[in-house]
Amino acid sequence: MEKPTRFVVELCLLKQPAFLRLLKLAEEEYGFQQTGTLAVPCPPEELKRILQDKTWKNTKKRDFNTEETLQCKPGERSSP
Repeated sequence: MEKPTRFVVELCLLKQPAFLRLLKLAEEEYGFQQTGTLAVPCPPEELKRILQDKTWKNTKKRDFNTEETLQCKPGERSSP
């Protein structure tokens, strides 16, 4: 099993469609009983790609295609 990786997420990303989908995947995978850090079902490399995408910060109303933008799958974790 890969060692968990921690990420700091800017609050402005929490309203982006692809990131909201990632949070929904976390809810489906782990439920609401998580304590401490939030675990998401996404490999660290993919989450890093999502967080480094500059279009998140420069876009307010662009509708991201979450199926193309988000390549995370249930069962893949980025943090404990």
